[in-house]
Amino acid sequence: MGSFLNVNAGSANSSATPIPVMLIEPTTSFGESRVVSQGTSTVALMQSNIDQIKSLEKRVKKLEKNPSIIKININDLQLNNYRLQKPVEAILKFYPKEVLAVIPDLEIFGEGNNEVEAVNDLKLELLDLFDDLKDIPEKKLGKYPKSWKKIITSIIRENENKKI
Repeated sequence: MGSFLNVNAGSANSSATPIPVMLIEPTTSFGESRVVSQGTSTVALMQSNIDQIKSLEKRVKKLEKNPSIIKININDLQLNNYRLQKPVEAILKFYPKEVLAVIPDLEIFGEGNNEVEAVNDLKLELLDLFDDLKDIPEKKLGKYPKSWKKIITSIIRENENKKI
């Protein structure tokens, strides 16, 4: 059977910090000893746990800065007086406490506590932009609003039978 080797830290009062203990297997036929198990001091174990927690905290902060992102298509505005001519590509960005829905080409976004709220808010922003730009002559628009109007008027149509 093996023997215990207790390494003393050289202190008369060694009860404050546990001392590492190793279980040593007897000498093999080749004259070597092997460490079968090694105990770890409580301080070293706690330090290891602290290091792991710090590492996890860094990873969480990094994830908060870099949200999960997925692409979606908006197929319907769910309003009687407007319709989409074609699906609109949007991006959902998931943050710890909110979700953003973004249409990068139009530089608009919606936000909410979940993806449904964010997409519904984005639809309202899309319609607001459409209503703001549809009646303004292109000559009066700057570079970006002019491109937004071109995009948005190609994807949204007003229904002829508006309900007020």
